[in-house]
Amino acid sequence: MSKIEMSDLMERYRSISRTIQNDIQNCSRVVNTIITRDEPTSKTAADLNSTLDILENMRDAWGNFSSWMLAVTLDDLEEARKNCAPGVIDIKSKLFRSKKKIEKELKLKRLKIKIEQEDQAVINTYIPYFEQLLDLLIGNAAKYSNEGGNIDISYSRNAHSNGLIVSISSIGPMVEKFEIPFLCNDGYRGDKAKKATTQGQGKGLFIANKICDLIHAKLIFIPNSRSNFEISGVPYSNFEVQVIFPDDVPSQSQQP
Repeated sequence: MSKIEMSDLMERYRSISRTIQNDIQNCSRVVNTIITRDEPTSKTAADLNSTLDILENMRDAWGNFSSWMLAVTLDDLEEARKNCAPGVIDIKSKLFRSKKKIEKELKLKRLKIKIEQEDQAVINTYIPYFEQLLDLLIGNAAKYSNEGGNIDISYSRNAHSNGLIVSISSIGPMVEKFEIPFLCNDGYRGDKAKKATTQGQGKGLFIANKICDLIHAKLIFIPNSRSNFEISGVPYSNFEVQVIFPDDVPSQSQQP
């Protein structure tokens, strides 16, 4: 696909995406208003709540498709940056957004996400890609966590340079130190992860690393070789992912 075709595709996609998201949001608002204002019968209220569930599923499905649309642009970082203007974001609000997106999975696996709330921290970055990066990393932690487990998330200023560090820590199938250089390879899954019952294609960290290249961030993996417990013979241990974000992304004229 040529650059001109990709640009046209992304322009049309953004227009359609805004329309769909606004329509879903407006429909949900109308249904909620009817429920709270009109005091419908129990049967009607149940039907309206079912409608809300359908709208939520539509929103989630479109969100997943949107993530895929963003991912297909990552083979050409220059083109990807052109398709997404940077903006200022609040870190805490974006972390809670990603947490909310996987509420169903959290309930299903009885997982708890604890977000250590610091003072307000903002950075200037490519917002959709930043959101997708958090979704991938937090979703990955939830995917590989054992049932009833915890995911600890924190953020702080980088003590060694300008920027911000986001840390995501959880317990999952043990990752060996020798596997670290391969974790971002397309299709790679650790030996213990493959032996666990969790299904995967080894795409999450591969895409996450590409996004980091795009937004000038850096991924750091911190495994723990000491097993906390075993599930079906697979050792589980703590695994921490750190992402170092710059305070600001270079302008197009400053790009290498």
